Amino acid sequence: MLMLVLVLVIAIGSALWLPLFAPHFKLLVSTTPFTIFDMIPLSCTASLAKMFGLASCRAVARRRRTAKADASHCPAFTKAKLKMNLFNKRDPAAFTLIEMIVVMLIIATLVALFMGAATSVFDRARRTQAKNDVIQIATAVNAFYTEYGRYPVTVTSTATDAFFGSGTTPAGCTSYGSNVVLLNVLRNITSDPNAVALNPRQIVFLSPGGAKNTVPPRGGIAAADNCYYDPWGSQYAIVIDTNYDNTITNPYSDTDGSAGTRPLRFGAVAYSYGKNGALGGGSASSPYTSEGGSAGVFKGSSDILSW
Repeated sequence: MLMLVLVLVIAIGSALWLPLFAPHFKLLVSTTPFTIFDMIPLSCTASLAKMFGLASCRAVARRRRTAKADASHCPAFTKAKLKMNLFNKRDPAAFTLIEMIVVMLIIATLVALFMGAATSVFDRARRTQAKNDVIQIATAVNAFYTEYGRYPVTVTSTATDAFFGSGTTPAGCTSYGSNVVLLNVLRNITSDPNAVALNPRQIVFLSPGGAKNTVPPRGGIAAADNCYYDPWGSQYAIVIDTNYDNTITNPYSDTDGSAGTRPLRFGAVAYSYGKNGALGGGSASSPYTSEGGSAGVFKGSSDILSW
């Protein structure tokens, strides 16, 4: 029953598409118990006839032809021999050198596009994280001022502002060391006597996560020194108005307003040096990455500002 259904399906399919290729093909039919339907190009019939020792072998599908008549008319075209000879003449499928080169070029192009897109996504994520961090630092310092009526600094110079972090100290500021001095107070690190003295109510104003265990640490508080690092591996820089004149020296030299007013009118600001690890744009040394722009100029750099 299954064989009959298969024969009917093949016969109907052949009837539908055969007229399209009739000028170029002949249908060789065998109605023996091993019924087969093979389309043989006309250009191959002579070689096939010669191969099988036949002067002419042109069979046309006739439903009334008996198996015996069919076998006597074309005895050499049995299923086994016909299939064996036809398939032995076919070339094995394989890729050519040009096809392989084209495929490799396509793969390389796709990889390059993916890597470029991935790098752009990662860079945007770092910038977003750094922007959130510097805003939170400035907000925490202002919250401390609201709570205590003073800034979280043991002032050593009343004529200048206080600077925390790495890099060049801005004009009109006094460096108070790395930002761990300030962060211990804002994080309420009770093991630090200075933090206990400045924050007696033990209020936690800032609670950033830990940095990635890289060299240098990135994106959080480092376990080794408790400093607060940006996503590129530099300490966040922080300036506080410790002379209480309601102004802070703008650390950037832009004169077109790209980096804000000169001076800045804030109680506290924080900023990140970006991917080149230095104030403004320009070249960088390992492990940082060089960028466009000029040193000390915010415009064209990857620096992130809280203001």
